[in-house]
Amino acid sequence: MASCFWVNQLYAQPIEKIYLNPKNPTIQKQSSYVDSIQFLPLASVEGIVFNEYANVRSTEKYFLITDNAAGYLYIYTKTGAFLKQINYKSEVKNLYPSYNSKTNEIIFFGNNINYTLTSKDRVKIQLDWSNEHNLKYFKKYVISLRDTSFAIKKAKPTKYDLISAYPFYADQYVQTKINTSPLYKDSIGYELSVYEKEQLVKNYFPYNRINEPKFLFSEEAAGIAFTEKPHLSYLLRPFCDTIYQSVKGVLTPVYQLVMPLENSLPPNFFTQRPESKADRENFKRNNGWLFHQIRDFYETPKLIYLTISFFSHFEVFVYDKQTHTAFNANKIKGDAKQYNLSLLTPYNIVRSGQRFYKLLKADMIGSFLKQHPEVEVPAALAADANKLSDKNGLLVVAFKLKD
Repeated sequence: MASCFWVNQLYAQPIEKIYLNPKNPTIQKQSSYVDSIQFLPLASVEGIVFNEYANVRSTEKYFLITDNAAGYLYIYTKTGAFLKQINYKSEVKNLYPSYNSKTNEIIFFGNNINYTLTSKDRVKIQLDWSNEHNLKYFKKYVISLRDTSFAIKKAKPTKYDLISAYPFYADQYVQTKINTSPLYKDSIGYELSVYEKEQLVKNYFPYNRINEPKFLFSEEAAGIAFTEKPHLSYLLRPFCDTIYQSVKGVLTPVYQLVMPLENSLPPNFFTQRPESKADRENFKRNNGWLFHQIRDFYETPKLIYLTISFFSHFEVFVYDKQTHTAFNANKIKGDAKQYNLSLLTPYNIVRSGQRFYKLLKADMIGSFLKQHPEVEVPAALAADANKLSDKNGLLVVAFKLKD
């Protein structure tokens, strides 16, 4: 796959290669990569049964558990006490929650179900996003985590909501959605645009937003991988094998993926325009193992954590900088040192800064300890052994990658 970094507005420096073989069969021990494991038992609530794919997010004061399949949001304290269950599927219909760390709010934003918007309508709104008339096509609700009632309140959509911009560095917001349309009069679009006080301040990575081959008949978005340092993040572009470091908004290409031919996009993907949306979808279905995008990136002095989407699925990899070898998380197995738990598998895992969070059923630990009486019960779970036999009991597991 051709390298895709653009040096204008970027500071050039040597780019390190990450050699990736998605089908590497080597099995590794998880304890070689994961440490600082902490367990937090969540209070059991009668009548609440969690979907196994529910995820947990850490905020300043709370843990938020989202079960999109059932349409419920649960709020717990950082000590595991239950605070509130919110049936957002019933209260806000077709909207899903996201968390805004800048405002410390849970936000529900999306289409007003009283209107049906076509792709052309969306482009027209994008081109006229300052027009207050367009607000009627959308709905927004917020839950302020500064208000302990955790009430869902209706809110006025902002201009940033309309263009799908989210917090970036300092007081800036970043727009990363990418699309093409013949409605654009100016053919130059940008994969990433930075705004401050609703005014455009910087653009990166130009593309032809009328007929760019790789973006035709497809809606894409660049990703931002945030770190524990507020001024440091990483930019991850669709169909691009290069990872960019952003320091106070200044971008530098730092890593490039090198993959086997069977996973690399062919050169004509970037030059040959598909004839229709069906043509594009058929290509994706017939090439499920071709690279699509890096979705998350995090590094320690020793390791790199990567979440990558291919056309048909997601995979998580841990890259050892010393041996220059990437291991698929599905081949990284829990061992007795870590209660045989598989913590790095791609579903149900959320990273916040340098910590990773995952929900697990408490009886998974209980079953392991029954089979291994020689293993000491984790200190956080020793006080209430009954939790370890509760089939509906949940644990928040927090861990870090080894430095």
